[in-house]
Amino acid sequence: MGKPRISCIVCTYNRQDFILQCLEALTRQTLLPDAYEVVVIDNHSKDETASLTKGFIERHPQRNMVCASEERQGLSHARNKGAAVARSDLLTYIDDDAVADPRLLEEILRVFDTYPFAGCVGGRIELALPSDLPWWYSEALAGYFSHYALDGDGITKISKTWQLPYGANFTVLKKPLSEAGGFSTELGRRGKDFSGGEEIDIAYRIAALGYDLYYNSSAKVTHHIRRDRMTLQHMTQSTKSSARVWVYMERELMRSNMGVRRDLRNLTKDLTKFFLYLGRDPWRKRFCFFLQALHNYEKVRTKLAAPIPSLRGQAPYK
Repeated sequence: MGKPRISCIVCTYNRQDFILQCLEALTRQTLLPDAYEVVVIDNHSKDETASLTKGFIERHPQRNMVCASEERQGLSHARNKGAAVARSDLLTYIDDDAVADPRLLEEILRVFDTYPFAGCVGGRIELALPSDLPWWYSEALAGYFSHYALDGDGITKISKTWQLPYGANFTVLKKPLSEAGGFSTELGRRGKDFSGGEEIDIAYRIAALGYDLYYNSSAKVTHHIRRDRMTLQHMTQSTKSSARVWVYMERELMRSNMGVRRDLRNLTKDLTKFFLYLGRDPWRKRFCFFLQALHNYEKVRTKLAAPIPSLRGQAPYK
């Protein structure tokens, strides 16, 4: 069996309710079966995820599919294990609750075939939300559930930090991934902790190595969101986690020790909006202002608590 052009890596943890739908979609790719492989990394699941995955692979012997395990808990550990297991030089990561569009891998390959200096590519992430949405949900909060769509159609070169792609649809060349040190195991999800940032970290570092980053709106996945994630507790925990990741990015990646003054100003503005907003749909809007205020409060608290140690110890970027 020849070397595939692209490897699709699915890191999974306790996803027995959805892993088969994820894998089934990957068998319907427009690429020829020999052109790609599917690598599933089970991150020490406690349910039937691993057995369901192995059974699926056994029922599809004509497909390039493999399942491996990573005992160390954490998405970054699983992502790095996937890179080690994959036979291709091109690695596409999707979440275990995502359904890939049939043209996903074909569209990813089109970017790398067209732009030889590409090192990382993000694709569009659409959301499939539960029908019984909570009162506080609005489209302004879609990013909390990994919605990702830049303006315009087709392929776009990424040039801003806020444009960096999300891990539910994230492709990277193996060579720069290795050169940048792999996904940081100090970042990323662990079990029910939805902290992230590992994909933004590695994308930033790959760009610092001189590679170009791109977005392709035609490379799509649909991210299915369970109702138990749409809780106030999840939103507040995610907001605090994202704040800590942004503090890390400011200090460790951007190398800009901004202090807390700007964060305090933003916190004051958000609290003012929260208390004084009287426009359309006030409570949903106020909830967004509350989360923004919480984000800035957590940034201030994190910065004042203690300096953030270097995760890599490498020289500042020029």
